[in-house]
Amino acid sequence: MAKSKYILLRKIIGAEVMLAGAVIELTPDQAAHPLYRTRVRKADDGVALVPATPGAGSDGADQEKGDVKNRLKELGIKYDGRKSAEELVSLLPDGDPLKPAAK
Repeated sequence: MAKSKYILLRKIIGAEVMLAGAVIELTPDQAAHPLYRTRVRKADDGVALVPATPGAGSDGADQEKGDVKNRLKELGIKYDGRKSAEELVSLLPDGDPLKPAAK
């Protein structure tokens, strides 16, 4: 029998964990099974998945803040984690590679 592609709507925990959004191939008999019936929908062949908000993202700000926090921990400098990345950078000593040079 020919297999069709289906998209998981809810995760399935079994021999392996299949997360929501994964594309799986099932025969029509398998797709009719009670386990899959409520958790999958048939995928269109020509449809490509795209993010709902393609412009959304962290733009690296979270990564930069994490790098600065790790550097402050290495140096043993106490800090308040609720501060912005710019405020945390100001706590770094002069000449630190993560701190931009003063103009």
